[in-house]
Amino acid sequence: MEIICERQNNIEIFKVKGQLESNTSPELEEQLMMSLERGTTRMVIDFENLEYISSAGIRVILKAVKKLEQSRGRLVLCCLQDYVQEVFEIAGFDTYLTIEPTLERAIASWEEGREKEENSDLPKASNPISPHSNEPLFTKGTEEKGD
Repeated sequence: MEIICERQNNIEIFKVKGQLESNTSPELEEQLMMSLERGTTRMVIDFENLEYISSAGIRVILKAVKKLEQSRGRLVLCCLQDYVQEVFEIAGFDTYLTIEPTLERAIASWEEGREKEENSDLPKASNPISPHSNEPLFTKGTEEKGD
């Protein structure tokens, strides 16, 4: 897997190429967490050249989203191949994550999102993953254990 990191309009952009699975996901996780430690609150992950994503890769994405919510940040995914998009849809995460068709739309969504927040009289949800609830989508330590 290859990760190219860029910064544009105060947005950290991660372009991922190859396969995001149990052997490669720690590399993306490390880069995302380092970016968060530097105070980044605006991230885009470009999956245009992602060939495959496993549950380990999805876990990294959700972990970053959870960390970003603590600092009122947001993560936008873009350029998902059909089979990668299908993984997010089957898991139901396409309704909780911001997914844009192009990198340009992902970057533009930051400006649109800011305008919506500034013009909204509605109370802000405390969990950007699930805007319909103040409860987090996942809570550490609540996994079911098998027999």
